[in-house]
Amino acid sequence: MDHGIILILIMIAAGLVGGAVSYVLPLAKPGSPPLLKDRGLYQSMLIGIAASFMVPLFLKLISSDLLSADQLGKGGFDASNDLVFAGFCLMAAISSRKFIELLTNNALETLSHKVDQANRAADAVADSLTEDSAGANNAAGPAFRALMLQPEEENRANVLYALASSSFTFRTPEGICGDCHLDDATVNKVLASLLTEKLVEQTLRPQGVRFHITPLGRAKLGELSRSGAGKVQR
Repeated sequence: MDHGIILILIMIAAGLVGGAVSYVLPLAKPGSPPLLKDRGLYQSMLIGIAASFMVPLFLKLISSDLLSADQLGKGGFDASNDLVFAGFCLMAAISSRKFIELLTNNALETLSHKVDQANRAADAVADSLTEDSAGANNAAGPAFRALMLQPEEENRANVLYALASSSFTFRTPEGICGDCHLDDATVNKVLASLLTEKLVEQTLRPQGVRFHITPLGRAKLGELSRSGAGKVQR
């Protein structure tokens, strides 16, 4: 028989026995219905099975190798490990209500901790890609020269290029002004237009509002480059 099926049968059996033990441990109250006719017994057994099926999660949280891939790959009954596993399941089923509550709280706390770690790591990466408001201006100058472009289109192309080519993903208007050699009013007007067309997006970082180019904006910039409407200044 497949070892996985054996483990499932162990969990069911341990859940039933442990749930029954949990039910009969307290002293029976006078006037209680016969054992096999008491609905509380079957409720306790059902909760015991649920607790028993949570044992693999418990073993995972404590980094136990009792249910490692090697163990699961074995065929037949493995007394050295399966009896230990049955003991865990029986113990969980006997204290099913408390076990479920404690394990659920612990699992949620662990998950929340890992989510917080992931968020902090993501924030650290984003911060490293966010331009500081006091960042030095790039002296390279505008990327596009006005050959076939009207002044407004030239400004749009230069702002898109400044966003796409910078080492910072999230840029300040001041930094864009320095790269494009444009004044604040012009850059803000261009950014507003690009935001409307979804070529640029703005995001609120801890340092303040920052702008970044969208995939649609990169595609637009590529079209300008390929069509010869703009020319990169050397």
